[in-house]
Amino acid sequence: MKESINKRLKKGFNVITLLGMIALFICDSALFIFSSKYESAMKNYGFSQGDIGMAFVSFSETRSALRGAVAYSSKNQKNAQKELYDSKKEEFNRYLEDIKKYMVTDESMNAYNDILTALEGYWDISDSVLSDGMSGSYSLSQQAQERDIKEIEPLYNNVYSAINRLMDINVDKGEKLEKILAIIKYVLCAGVLVVIVISSIISKKISNKVSKSVEEPVNALVDRFKTFARGDLDSEFPTNSHDDEISLMTEEAKSMAATLNLIITDLSEIMSEMAKGNFNVDTENGEKYVGKFVELRDSVRMMNDKVNDTLHSVEEASKSVTAGSENLAQSAQELAEGATEQAGAVEELQATITTISENVAETAKALMDSSNKAQEYAEKADESKASMKSLMDAMERISETSLKISSIIADIENIASQTNLLSLNAAIEAARAGEAGKGFAVVAEQIRVLADQSAQSAVDTKALIEGALNEIEEGNNAVKSAADSMGIIVDGINEIAVVTKEISETSNTQVATMKEAEAGIDQISEVVQSNSAASEECSATSEELSAQAEQMNQLVDSFVLKR
Repeated sequence: MKESINKRLKKGFNVITLLGMIALFICDSALFIFSSKYESAMKNYGFSQGDIGMAFVSFSETRSALRGAVAYSSKNQKNAQKELYDSKKEEFNRYLEDIKKYMVTDESMNAYNDILTALEGYWDISDSVLSDGMSGSYSLSQQAQERDIKEIEPLYNNVYSAINRLMDINVDKGEKLEKILAIIKYVLCAGVLVVIVISSIISKKISNKVSKSVEEPVNALVDRFKTFARGDLDSEFPTNSHDDEISLMTEEAKSMAATLNLIITDLSEIMSEMAKGNFNVDTENGEKYVGKFVELRDSVRMMNDKVNDTLHSVEEASKSVTAGSENLAQSAQELAEGATEQAGAVEELQATITTISENVAETAKALMDSSNKAQEYAEKADESKASMKSLMDAMERISETSLKISSIIADIENIASQTNLLSLNAAIEAARAGEAGKGFAVVAEQIRVLADQSAQSAVDTKALIEGALNEIEEGNNAVKSAADSMGIIVDGINEIAVVTKEISETSNTQVATMKEAEAGIDQISEVVQSNSAASEECSATSEELSAQAEQMNQLVDSFVLKR
């Protein structure tokens, strides 16, 4: 059967859809019929019963209003009852007109006509009785009441009976229609249920048929794929009677298995030859490698080339090792001889370094003593520098005191000058006084003489002090010069002490360095001795290496390599 899964599924779905549409159409039709019947029942019997009942109520209320209008004595009450009578009469006639359109059967129409027949002349008599009752005359009211009982009541009973008969007919028809609708409902439900059951059975058969036609070949193919995944490439794939997508998938799986089988067989032969030592092989079905298999083929070829090149390199390396081992043996022998000569030279160098270390140590000790003495002299020079500083300070104070004395002498000179001036003024005043001022003139003269002597003494003292100040200035300059020289000397001594200490420290460092050099020479001596022993071991090793290189050459010769 050449029919694809897509077509089979579409056909099944179309049949199921058609059955569903038929069931839906039947359901819609049943619902339409039922709703139409129900609407007709409600309209012709349900609504009509309501209108008949309302008409009956309105008719009864006209009768009550008529009796009230006739019986009441109050004008207002009569008017109110008359208004109620008129409104209920109009309402009854309106309901009666509405009832007519629901009269769909002959029986109901005859009953309706009976109501109209019973009403003939009723309203005329009723209106006449109402008019008499509303006249206000007692006698007319009494006549109206009598007419109501004798004339209107029989007519009212006839209309009442006709309305009841119409109500009974509608109720009876409504109940019958209700039973019919119930029967229709059950029949429609049963019919819809039958259609649904039939549709379900047909749909299930179709779905089972379609699913079976898909499931069985798919399960068979899945089982074959499981064995395929476990490496079974030779078993047959299942056959399918349908020419569908599963058949195409099966054919593709067969082709894939054949390709994989060919590739695996080809690779197995290549790997088998390589395991035997034959690297001069290549795939015979290179065009079958597609997609990711191209990378696998290229990887196998690359591995073959790499191993082939590696073995070539090993072959060349073994030859180089053979030649190198011979050269190594000769070099080791020469190294051993050179190491022996180096050992003697190292011992002589070690003795020389020891002597230099001792001399440097003595020099460092002497420099340290010189540094200590220079430091001691520098401290003494600092003390002398401090004494010179104290002397300079004393000279400064003497100079300041002399300047103060010079200022005092200047004041004395000023006082002597003023005293001389006063004595002159006193002599002038004494001369003016005449005889009485002679004694005062003598005193003034003596004061002038003393003032002159004081001024002269002050001049002489000032000259002496100025000379002393000059001497002090010269002494101060000399002391300052000596202090500066002393500072230079102290700085020089300190620099000498620092330099001497640095040289001493450098010498100590050199001593330590020489000791390290001596230790290094000891290590060199040990290394030279080790080199001598190692060279002998190297010579033995080179001979062993030469033998192993020969074995490697023999091993490489066992492989078949590409050239």
